[in-house]
Amino acid sequence: MASNRNNPNISDDTVQKVGVALGQVTQIREEYTKRLALVDTDDEKEAVAAEAQDVMIQAVSDQGLSVGQFNSVISAAEEGAELGQRVLAASRAD
Repeated sequence: MASNRNNPNISDDTVQKVGVALGQVTQIREEYTKRLALVDTDDEKEAVAAEAQDVMIQAVSDQGLSVGQFNSVISAAEEGAELGQRVLAASRAD
């Protein structure tokens, strides 16, 4: 198994896509966290949470990634400092 620290299997293109998606997912979470605070019932909260989930999945898909690919790279980035820095740099590139 390849080391996550120096994972050569993750291309710069994939890192860029994950970074862009991460930036979008972060913004979506912030927006929907605020929306959740404004609803009262459990049903409304569930609806807002489900909508947030759908929007986050779409943000990942819009980058040409599956949720599994996104999560895999994020997990590897959390374990490997170099990859983590590359993903964070890509997420802030906009």
